[in-house]
Amino acid sequence: MVAAQPLGFSTGPEDRDVALTRLNFSRAVLLRETLVALGEGDKALWATLMGWNSLPADWPGPVSIWGQVDPQTQAGYTTAALARAESEWPWMGVMCINALQPRPADPTRAVPDAEEHWGFAMIGASTLCNRVRQTPHARCLTPRSIGVLR
Repeated sequence: MVAAQPLGFSTGPEDRDVALTRLNFSRAVLLRETLVALGEGDKALWATLMGWNSLPADWPGPVSIWGQVDPQTQAGYTTAALARAESEWPWMGVMCINALQPRPADPTRAVPDAEEHWGFAMIGASTLCNRVRQTPHARCLTPRSIGVLR
């Protein structure tokens, strides 16, 4: 198995520019092409971390190194990326969205290095879910498919 981290940064999943110097969602295609060129096309390719960062407007921490999109764009990009992978990437296996909830509402349960990942969260600190799961196109983002246990 080969792991990829196709983060979108500041461009959407429709950005099909694939280059060694380009960090975008389509970078997974470059990895796949490299595997095939090396005779390793039979290897499973999983996206172990994917998504777009959308920090709150009042975010007190540093600017995201992964780019920044607004909440509605994050939701749209995420669902469009999953749809694109499903229709165009038959070689893509599991796709893990970063992160389910990096910083729980209870500060005693907080993960020390999670601050920088907060903009990727699918579940807010004080709500059941954020805008990504609330989008009408999130057919595959049900609690069962993302591994949420109730």
